[in-house]
Amino acid sequence: MRTIAERLEKQFPDNNRNVDAIVTPMREDLVGDLSSQRWIMFGAVGLVLLIASANVANLLLARATSRRQEMAVRGALGAGRGRLARQLLTESLVLSLVSGAFGVVIAYGGVAALKASLPPSVPQPNPVEVGLVPMTFALATCLAVGVLFGLAPALQSSGVDAGETLKSKGAPGGSTTKRLHWLRSTLVAGEIALSLALLIGAGLLLRTLAHLRATEIGVQPANVLTAEVKLPESKYKTFDQRREFVDQLLQKLRVSPGVKAAAITTKLPLLGGNNGYIHIPGQETGSMSGPLVESTSLRGDYFRAMGIPLLAGREFEKNDYELTAKFMREVIPAKTDEETKAVVKKYTLRAVINQTMAQTFWPKQDAVGKIFEHFVRLEVIGVVGDVKQGRVRSKAMPEAYYPLEWDLDMPNLSIVVKGGGAAGALAGTVRSAVQSQDANLALMHVRPMAQIITESMTDTTYETVLLGGMAALALILAAVGIYGVMSYVMARRTNEIGIRMALGAERRQIVGMVLRQGAAIIGIGILAGLAGATVGAKLMEGLLVGVKPIDPATYAGVAGMLATVALLACYLPARRAMRVDPMVALRYE
Repeated sequence: MRTIAERLEKQFPDNNRNVDAIVTPMREDLVGDLSSQRWIMFGAVGLVLLIASANVANLLLARATSRRQEMAVRGALGAGRGRLARQLLTESLVLSLVSGAFGVVIAYGGVAALKASLPPSVPQPNPVEVGLVPMTFALATCLAVGVLFGLAPALQSSGVDAGETLKSKGAPGGSTTKRLHWLRSTLVAGEIALSLALLIGAGLLLRTLAHLRATEIGVQPANVLTAEVKLPESKYKTFDQRREFVDQLLQKLRVSPGVKAAAITTKLPLLGGNNGYIHIPGQETGSMSGPLVESTSLRGDYFRAMGIPLLAGREFEKNDYELTAKFMREVIPAKTDEETKAVVKKYTLRAVINQTMAQTFWPKQDAVGKIFEHFVRLEVIGVVGDVKQGRVRSKAMPEAYYPLEWDLDMPNLSIVVKGGGAAGALAGTVRSAVQSQDANLALMHVRPMAQIITESMTDTTYETVLLGGMAALALILAAVGIYGVMSYVMARRTNEIGIRMALGAERRQIVGMVLRQGAAIIGIGILAGLAGATVGAKLMEGLLVGVKPIDPATYAGVAGMLATVALLACYLPARRAMRVDPMVALRYE
């Protein structure tokens, strides 16, 4: 493409100077660049898997401790360490594969629910289904998880000293106890760290969604209904036929009950649309193409219906539409470039521009009365507020508004009406007006303007819900993990607690001891999670709007919530330990 552009510049330098081509894959052009969203969601699923696996590893460690005497007996009877490790690792793999099989069954139902819940605006570049590739990946993941998280318990149990273990009736020695406690605590701290990273990511997306909902689109959608109508070329062949249809339809809409303002336009906010190059006399860019601006053609009370404020100058009047119509009647029949240029030279049409265009090309000046060229000379007669034409998260671009006559050859026209009540109540009114004009025409895409705004944020909403759901699951798993570890520790220390209470320790001191131990694990996990979340937030920066990747409020709020939940998970085993009868605890083995 670059070679073609260079040849065009050499052959036609006036029209192709400094003009290059941008090559975009068709998939990206149709559904957008999904790589960042895909990898973020994949990473979130991976983190939840790691948290769940850490929980399972802790359970296997606890089970391995309770089976020390069994392993010692097997070792005494001649079983080697490798054989014992293989047996335990096989048990871990069987557990992982059985769980994976249940997961695949759940996945079938989950994928069906996911497909049913996917909004139309969320792009689906490939069919969403549980096929051979996902099944193979699930099998490989199950094997990897079974080996990685079953290895430590297997090595721990297979390495027992048969003689010492049988003498102590299976109770682990002091160094072994410390090593196991360190390993369990590390796993729980890792769960907390991963959960915190997920929760912070969900929190940042939630703040992005809140910012987008509060973002000024530039229109007032209350009581505004939009619809689309397509004029068949077979019936509306000429410029005047199409213009007559628009004139009569607007007249009927304006006198319809409940309608305060009515307009017809070539495009609606947030739905994308047309753009074109302009040329501003005295502002040479070095390229014949000039700067690119959005363009919208309209007729009627568009600015009033949409609630777009007039900042300077005036709106279009009847003579502006008539002037454009006169120009189009002369330029359409032109058969040669010379004839077209002759018509263009005779006219200076009118345009309204947005605030961004005024500030971009005429900063600190009054833009009203300025001239720019877009096929024909255009005089700026008014400046209106900015309206977002792309996604809500995008910035407003320079935009010029033209009389609808400029684009009456467009196949589809959008109708905008503003009423005094609910927008949906106007649907029948608009449909009656259109069909009374032409009974063969059908309205398409009848919806309130508020719905268009909501749908434009669907992708962000969906990402937030998915990541939030996984973060909530991670929080539950982490809470269960720390609860399980502290419960196990308290059960192993029941005799110690009985001795402490028999020697005069108060119940609140027992609770404080447990909470301090839990708080140390939680604190380490939160610190590690904050560091990991900082890296993760940088990776998802492209999805954030109105919030920085390092957002102190989000980080502090999420860390505080996670710490509270984790401490509560520690308190429950401590509360149970506090109620132990000292005499029962002293007899506990």
